[in-house]
Amino acid sequence: ANHGYWLVLNAFLLLRPMYEESATRIKTRFIGTLAGCLILQFLLPLFHGTGWHFVLATVMATGLYMETAGTWQQALFSTCFALTLTTLALPQMLAAELRILYVVAAMMLVLLVNRFVFPTHQKGQYRYNLYQLFHTHHVYLRLLESSLTAPLDYGVICDVQIHYHLIHDQIIQYLKKAGNDDSTFIKKLLWISWHMISEAEQMLFLINNRKASAVNSAQMEDYLAFTACILSEIQEMLHMKADRNRTVSPEIIYKRTMEGEPRLSVLMEQYSKQLSEMYRCVCSHNG
Repeated sequence: ANHGYWLVLNAFLLLRPMYEESATRIKTRFIGTLAGCLILQFLLPLFHGTGWHFVLATVMATGLYMETAGTWQQALFSTCFALTLTTLALPQMLAAELRILYVVAAMMLVLLVNRFVFPTHQKGQYRYNLYQLFHTHHVYLRLLESSLTAPLDYGVICDVQIHYHLIHDQIIQYLKKAGNDDSTFIKKLLWISWHMISEAEQMLFLINNRKASAVNSAQMEDYLAFTACILSEIQEMLHMKADRNRTVSPEIIYKRTMEGEPRLSVLMEQYSKQLSEMYRCVCSHNG
């Protein structure tokens, strides 16, 4: 009763990045704790003496590490293991009451933190990830523009690649778990986005490693500026904050191919086709 750190420890076990995950962990922990307390009411009278207590604790510890973390079964074995040892020094009812008290107190603390202090919800994170997905496309366009003047450090490119694929995977995982009415549309959007990033990476490789020696920098800058405007328009149609202004200068000359660079031209044309497909996909969805 005088070891207040059990409250912090229980709260640490229950606290998850998202409110929904914390709520699930709270439910399973509470059910497992109650079930464990009830089971020990029947088991402990059968195991008298310190030696038998350790035998029972060994069995419970084995079950504890065999179960998946966060499930009510794991919480059940955890409770049984803890109470089996605690009852060597405390009365059984007092130990069970303290166990339940600390779990309930930790539940209240975690709910308050997740709900009011750091209100993080999966749906909100999902919307943020969608914005980050388009933001990463803009980052690739800026990297392409920067590589026209000087080669970029590979570490910077690698960080952007990892960031994109992590976000892409998080969106896929959300759609698998929660899903929504737009899941088919979002999956198609992700498929198009994946191909666009692949083509942008190949263009970046050619330009950054000077594999494309006859690049017309002015034409490429116009191509990237026009592409960025279309991406921003798509963001606005999806009710997101656009990364840049959608206005295009009248002086911009948009060409999908680069004279003297057949490999780069193929990638530029493929990227533009995927961008057009994304635009049509969003327009059809909004219509």
